[in-house]
Amino acid sequence: MKKRSLSPLKKLPQIIGHRGARGRLPENTHASFKYAIEKKVDAIEFDVVLSRDNQLMVFHDLYLNPTLLLKNNGKRIYRKKYLRQLSAQELKSYQLGKLCKKRFPKQKSIAKTSIPTLRESLNFIKAHKPERLFKLNIEFKVIEKNRKASPSPKHLAKVLSEENFRMPLFRKALIQSSNVQFLKEIKKRQPLLDTGYITETRDEDHLKICQKLRCKYLIIHYSLASRKLINSAHALGIKVHVYTANNQAIWLKLSRRGADGIITDYPKELRQFFKQKRVKQQLEQVA
Repeated sequence: MKKRSLSPLKKLPQIIGHRGARGRLPENTHASFKYAIEKKVDAIEFDVVLSRDNQLMVFHDLYLNPTLLLKNNGKRIYRKKYLRQLSAQELKSYQLGKLCKKRFPKQKSIAKTSIPTLRESLNFIKAHKPERLFKLNIEFKVIEKNRKASPSPKHLAKVLSEENFRMPLFRKALIQSSNVQFLKEIKKRQPLLDTGYITETRDEDHLKICQKLRCKYLIIHYSLASRKLINSAHALGIKVHVYTANNQAIWLKLSRRGADGIITDYPKELRQFFKQKRVKQQLEQVA
């Protein structure tokens, strides 16, 4: 049997802090962003939803998540409300940062804070001068069949385009979404913005969708990130970011397959992993 020839890995994947560094600090908070920047991430990924008064708010869920938020008086949330049903001022009345996720045993709570706006977050990141930060990966969520939960793709793209002119740092961001219509709309309004298509669906032609949408990035779940898909994407000039990878076996596998970026809750640990001698040796031999 003929032995396969090996060639060294040309470049390590970029380290992308998931919602800052969710494994260590409460997600989508400035404390989490600061930690990720200090640990020298290549990019920060976070989420944005729209309030009732059309303010772009940095939060992952479309509803008031009781595992993340408390009422202003410190009591638990029991009634489900969508962020889209509340004004930015109302949303800022909720406490963020006190509750820790049980699935992240090393996560530490922080002093009481509130849901930040996109503008506040961009100003915070800019103030901390992350020279190494190559991108802000910003995800926008849209549920077209539920207007209580989210605006129309067209309306969200309109609000986003108007904000774009006010925030220079935002112009360098990667705008990503799983909603095809939103990606079409934002590309119409802001053709120079980099966009990425997010998916975890197996039964679709991911690359064909990216080409139709003129997306430079494909963001996929690690279970879909085969070497064949990544190579095919690269042949078309499409970069592949993979989420959410949190253990060493997956990090090594994705690196050897040629992923362009790894989205992780543990950016510090991923950077330390890449520095290990044994890992360097394994990555020097990539089939």
